Amino acid sequence: MREVNGDLWDYHARGYHVVVPTKTGYEECWPGHSEAKGRYWNNLAEEGLGRQVVARWPFLPNWYGQRCQEYGSRVPVLLRPDLRLLFLPTRQIAEPLPNPDLIRGGLNQIRHWWEQWEPRIALPLVGTGSGLSRLVARDLIIQHLGHTHVVLVDRKPTLAGRVAAAKEQGFGK
Repeated sequence: MREVNGDLWDYHARGYHVVVPTKTGYEECWPGHSEAKGRYWNNLAEEGLGRQVVARWPFLPNWYGQRCQEYGSRVPVLLRPDLRLLFLPTRQIAEPLPNPDLIRGGLNQIRHWWEQWEPRIALPLVGTGSGLSRLVARDLIIQHLGHTHVVLVDRKPTLAGRVAAAKEQGFGK
């Protein structure tokens, strides 16, 4: 696993699959959207990365909400290969905080996919946008994906991230 500071969408533009943290369960119709526009679910759009995904692909709340309806409270990691997106549930829609057990299960599923077909995957510190500590999120990711070639993209510079970025740019050689 490689840790970098930067923009997750830069990796998507380079052909990586991007992991999108989501909620399981569903609530129909976003506030402010009319029924005439179709059915909407708020599993994706309330927080940072989810909001960015919806801005890029406005049909995804509908698609993901339908999957949540099909699976109920046991939504697996879902793959949209056409968009190079992996949807990782981090909490139930009614829960205020991320569920580490749910995240563990999803990271195991991503690891299994990686071991089968070795896609290039980039992911954020999942769960931190809704209250999971950065340290806990990083530890979960390292525990389950540390031996893979996934890229952990942190948008907030850390000392380790600054050192890694400097090495990538040729400093310290």
